[in-house]
Amino acid sequence: MSMNKYFTNCATIEDVKFTFKVLAKQLHPDCGGNDEQFKLMMNEYQASFERLKNVHADSEGRTYKTKETSETPEQYADVISKIIFFDGVVIEIIGSWIWLSGGTFPYREQLKEIGFRYSGSKKAWYYTGKAEKAFHRGRYSMNKLREKWGSETIKTEKQLQLA
Repeated sequence: MSMNKYFTNCATIEDVKFTFKVLAKQLHPDCGGNDEQFKLMMNEYQASFERLKNVHADSEGRTYKTKETSETPEQYADVISKIIFFDGVVIEIIGSWIWLSGGTFPYREQLKEIGFRYSGSKKAWYYTGKAEKAFHRGRYSMNKLREKWGSETIKTEKQLQLA
């Protein structure tokens, strides 16, 4: 029986995704991390993702279950691994969506290929994890979305160039 070391404080899928993003940046071998620790973290991430994939937080921070999701831990990890080294880009998790702002212009074609869409009204890119177009129940400002769903932000860093 393996002990959960990295995702012990995660109660929702949003917690798992945010924790993964932070840990991927810290433990990735390209960032000076240890390969074995990174593999251990990835295994724990996949198990935690599967366990909590249908548990979401509401606007007051309480947890509740929703309908089943078809998103896999590999899909989310793949998206994060592709954007985590975009220089000057701010990654923000709002609810279960990934929002990108800042210096995204040089990366616009890559973002489209990954599955991000651009919101002109918010001047930011977003990723929902769904292939189909998102259904909008209303127009919320970024501040309203942050207030309603909570927000965690991390700036990306330039990837170290190997000589």
